[in-house]
Amino acid sequence: MGHSIAEKRELIYWFLDSHRLAAPGAEMILRRLLSSDALLERTVPVNQVPLQGNLLLVAARGTYTYPFVLRLNGQVIYEVEKALELLETEEWDTLQLYLSINRSFFCQFCAAREQTVEENTQARQELTREMLLAMIDQALDHRDRKAFEVLTGKLKQIEEQSAKKQSSGCQ
Repeated sequence: MGHSIAEKRELIYWFLDSHRLAAPGAEMILRRLLSSDALLERTVPVNQVPLQGNLLLVAARGTYTYPFVLRLNGQVIYEVEKALELLETEEWDTLQLYLSINRSFFCQFCAAREQTVEENTQARQELTREMLLAMIDQALDHRDRKAFEVLTGKLKQIEEQSAKKQSSGCQ
């Protein structure tokens, strides 16, 4: 699942607002990406520095990576001005974007996104569970043994899946 243009834009804004950049001028390249939906469409945020392919690495101060690197079509550039020119003139399909931060800082963007997905999943599971319980009550009221057995089987299956996810998350 890829990131939307809005999510990429939000990530870059968060990075610029939250960190001082190690390379003078690196902000120009990020601002250039922000100004173009076409560039953002072809940009893919990554969690770790890939060994191959096109890459734009921009580091915040206090990190242990290069301050700035552009690897594009086999060329490796360490100067922002040359990199900006290369991004504008070269043909390229995708650009992996690695924003290097001091990992002791908490990535609010990533955590908030993960928390939202987790909360939505939990809310959906709870709603499904409540619906099954209501349907089981209804089956009991109507003395429908077959419906009761099917519904309790589904409830048991959901609770087992939930228990497995919780136990695997605690490892």
